[in-house]
Amino acid sequence: AIYIASRGKKIKDSLKAQRKVVDNKVAEFQRYFSSHPEIKVQKSIPVMLNILGQKRRQIDTLQLNFDKAFFNY
Repeated sequence: AIYIASRGKKIKDSLKAQRKVVDNKVAEFQRYFSSHPEIKVQKSIPVMLNILGQKRRQIDTLQLNFDKAFFNY
């Protein structure tokens, strides 16, 4: 929220660090389920991970509307 509100001028390094943590957890999740094919992953999970990538690109290019991202739920 701060990154978008500041138009990319604040907390860029913090955002990168947060993404790295998430990326590591996503990779861990994918490795686990790859090694346990007997466990079925809900179809919505890969869709949500794809949306994560889309949202990151929108945030990076400041194309994500702050109000829509945080107040339209």
